[in-house]
Amino acid sequence: MAQETDLIEMYKQLEDEEQESVEELNPEKPTDPLIEAYKKQDSMTPSRSVLGTMRAYLDAGFMSAWTNASAAMQSLMLEDEYATIDAAKGEYGYFDMIYDIAKSKLSNPGFSSIPTDPLIRYGKSRAVSHADKYNTDIEYKKQVDLMEETLNQTLGKNVLQKQKRLQQKFNEKGYNDLNEGVLGGVTSTIQFVPAAIATIATRSPVVLEGYLAMMGLQTKGLTFADNIERGEDYSTAMSNSNMHGLIEAGLGRVGFGPNSKFMKAFMEKNDGAFTKMIKQAPKNILVEIGAENATTILQETSSVLHGVQTEIKTALDNMDNPEYQGPTLGSLVVDYLTTTSIAAAVGAGGTMGVTGTLKLTTDYASELAKAGIKKGDELLKEHNRVVKNVEKSNRVLNKFTVDAADSTHKWILQTNKI
Repeated sequence: MAQETDLIEMYKQLEDEEQESVEELNPEKPTDPLIEAYKKQDSMTPSRSVLGTMRAYLDAGFMSAWTNASAAMQSLMLEDEYATIDAAKGEYGYFDMIYDIAKSKLSNPGFSSIPTDPLIRYGKSRAVSHADKYNTDIEYKKQVDLMEETLNQTLGKNVLQKQKRLQQKFNEKGYNDLNEGVLGGVTSTIQFVPAAIATIATRSPVVLEGYLAMMGLQTKGLTFADNIERGEDYSTAMSNSNMHGLIEAGLGRVGFGPNSKFMKAFMEKNDGAFTKMIKQAPKNILVEIGAENATTILQETSSVLHGVQTEIKTALDNMDNPEYQGPTLGSLVVDYLTTTSIAAAVGAGGTMGVTGTLKLTTDYASELAKAGIKKGDELLKEHNRVVKNVEKSNRVLNKFTVDAADSTHKWILQTNKI
């Protein structure tokens, strides 16, 4: 027994020694991260890669659409607060008052009395300006500056931080100009979907008018917040953001606006409407790219004319400065137009995809409903015809059976009485 145990231990020892020699001959190599990344990428099938990319863009598009809409609306809500600060500095002018009155009347149409807040702000601003109170009264200046600082903190928390967090996520993913251009197009498509559904449901251009107005307001709100962050006063931020919003809403009508042939065909009910959309699509893509580039150029021009210190304004100011190391005007314009063109092309493609799908779906559903109603009517008529034939058959059958039996029964009764 002891000999068997010794033999077993000997074999175990030999096996351990052999295993150690094999490990020495084949030592474990350190993992190369580049090789591992290549293996992982190589294992990805094209379908998985495409689906993953599409999902990433859709997720980022939804985040971007929600963040921009939320930030813009909150920025617009703070506009009156900045007007009050401007008045406290003595910088709230006559045209500011007219704008605030017009804005209030647009929000509350009718023949009600003129809003008093703009009038009060204008009167206060004139008094402060006349006395030069903001520049001469140190305590008053401290109070106004504290109010402005608090308001800037609110703007930063509710508006600017949201956009910075969103941009930080994109930076972490390594998005470049191409990625951001595609993302811009995806975001536009996502924002357009509710308007497209409402338009095909109502067949009314009023829905598109409302959508364009909302896009103009969103652009205005984001521009206002951006200008305030750059240190511009209320009047400058208000005027420039209004121009940006008007340009956005105005040129938005060119590509896929309510007057375009593409969208008119989208709202039609006749059989050839979808064919019209397909024929008009290439032209609309080119028109949309041109309109979006024109929008970018005009909006940047507006910022420069308002004196807002944008990247283009900085490049213009330093065109003759030999020590300037920043991007040139030409490179900035090329970058802007490239990103805008990509966004416009993707957005136009997404818009056509959404409208085309809705058009086919609703048209087919309408045709199916009509066919169903027609078929149902035919079945109902056939049923009524069968019922009438059955009634006629029953009458004949009753005549030879039930009616004959009833007559016989009556005859028997009469015979018995006799």
